[in-house]
Amino acid sequence: MFAFLAAHRRELFADELFADLFAAGRGRPSVPVEVVASVLVLQTLHGLSDREAVEALTFDLRWKAAC
Repeated sequence: MFAFLAAHRRELFADELFADLFAAGRGRPSVPVEVVASVLVLQTLHGLSDREAVEALTFDLRWKAAC
């Protein structure tokens, strides 16, 4: 799953599909949609809490590569 997301996350989670969720031109730039969606997929797949997902993204190289 990690390698698949790393290779295909931009095609799976195109910006146009989520454009209405992200306000343009206000504040600092948001996190890219493919990163957020990849984290949500991995979080659900592994059954992690939000805090555990943040830790995995911070310390696990597989998560960093996938996201």
